[in-house]
Amino acid sequence: MISKGVVVNERFSIHSLLGEGGFGHVYLAFDRDLGRTCALKMLRPELSSDTHTRDSFTNEAKIWLNFGKHPNVVSALAVDLFNEKLYIALEFVPPDELGVNTLDQAMSKRSIGLPLTLQWAIEITSGLLHGYNHGLIAHRDLKPSNIMVDASDHAQITDFGLANYHIAQTRSRIDTSISGTPLYMAPEQFVDGGRCNQQSDIYSFGIILYQMLHKGELPFDLPDPDPQAYFAVLRYVHNSYQLARFDSPLYLVIKKCLEKNPECRYSRVDDLLRDLEQIYCDVFRRKFNLPSEAETTARDLNNRAVSFFMLGEVPHALNLIDEALIIDPNLHLAINNKASFLASFGRVSDAVSLWTTLTQVAPNFGRSFYNLGNVLMGKGRLEAAIGRFRECISVEPGYLPALANLAICYQRLGNNAAASMMYDEAIGVAPNDAQLHYNKGVFLVENEQFTGALHHLTFAVSLNPSHVSTLNYLGLCYRGIGEHQKAITCFDKALSINPSYEHAIRNRAAAIVLLRTHEEL
Repeated sequence: MISKGVVVNERFSIHSLLGEGGFGHVYLAFDRDLGRTCALKMLRPELSSDTHTRDSFTNEAKIWLNFGKHPNVVSALAVDLFNEKLYIALEFVPPDELGVNTLDQAMSKRSIGLPLTLQWAIEITSGLLHGYNHGLIAHRDLKPSNIMVDASDHAQITDFGLANYHIAQTRSRIDTSISGTPLYMAPEQFVDGGRCNQQSDIYSFGIILYQMLHKGELPFDLPDPDPQAYFAVLRYVHNSYQLARFDSPLYLVIKKCLEKNPECRYSRVDDLLRDLEQIYCDVFRRKFNLPSEAETTARDLNNRAVSFFMLGEVPHALNLIDEALIIDPNLHLAINNKASFLASFGRVSDAVSLWTTLTQVAPNFGRSFYNLGNVLMGKGRLEAAIGRFRECISVEPGYLPALANLAICYQRLGNNAAASMMYDEAIGVAPNDAQLHYNKGVFLVENEQFTGALHHLTFAVSLNPSHVSTLNYLGLCYRGIGEHQKAITCFDKALSINPSYEHAIRNRAAAIVLLRTHEEL
């Protein structure tokens, strides 16, 4: 792993680790040549010496570089070698206020209605069409985690590591290996990876489209998680399940995408795109328009501004936001972000002025109400903050940060019934959010409702096993119901992660005293 501040190939200054996988690491970096942030994907040194892996990684870079720029495909900026490690520098898509920048995260953190589902569906298929028009044969790993969603709610396809493609007659890559993510693989993909084409990606897209309409649920029941039989069972599932009828204008599109026989699916993605655009027009009585070049540029500047803000360079972030607003003065997200940057810079009154203006000129943009609520909450004006959070939810139902902060406000005011209700509503929107279950668990512990707290904290630990505070509160739960040995085990786990965690040290000592007292009795 590369440390912060290291400069790669005299060009990329490493800031932080974004993620890691079997191939290597992805870093947030500053590209000194282009003067912008990027995601730097680097192959591990031991894999760089493997000819097949090295060639696959190089081919991925070639695919990306050949695509050029498209608003719905993550752009490749550079490819090179550093200390015998291959890297690809990619456009960085910063997360939003929820920490979300992929479709799978979005489905787990928020409610996605038909308008956004249709928008993302059209954008994803537009990105695929651009790829097919530039040599892509099949992505072969289309899934929610490989679709980026930026803070402006636009979708971009990423990760072409398994793709088959041809650039010219003498330059092609056809991998016949059975590769992909089994949950999203078309039936023919389980037999021969070389048979994959647009129709295989269309099948994967059909599953994603179904999930967007059904809160992330799959169109089939998952088998038992037996690692040895998992692949074979999923192959059987994809070849045998029947799509249940559901009420949606997208049902027939999804049904056609998910046909077992490729010949019965859409033959080309442009046919699929045409149907999606027609449904959008039928539902909303207007044509769907992809962003103009100016809109795309303003959005890109906004994303770059957020990236620099994440690097701690607030003045530069403000300059980029101002550039975005010169191009598109009505880009509400950019105005909202500018206010956030100003607030972090200590100019809270200027930020409040911007957010207040935004509530007037864009009353359906809920985040400005939410941010005003945050300011009021920080000042202890809880009743006023509740009003602002309620206004946010009225225009953006299910906006998770507003729901969570409402619960906290009610909790601080001693209105436990309202707090509990808001926590439950937030968990209903994001049932697999560890932080929400932790917050609800802590709330219940503080009210000595240990049985209910046990449920939420146990689930939070299953989602995030290394969160020491959750383990500490889980220990308090067990101590509250008299299971002192289990409490000590929880405190021990917390201390194995952070040996100096004072709360766990103190609570463990108290639990030992209680255990000994109980044994003596």
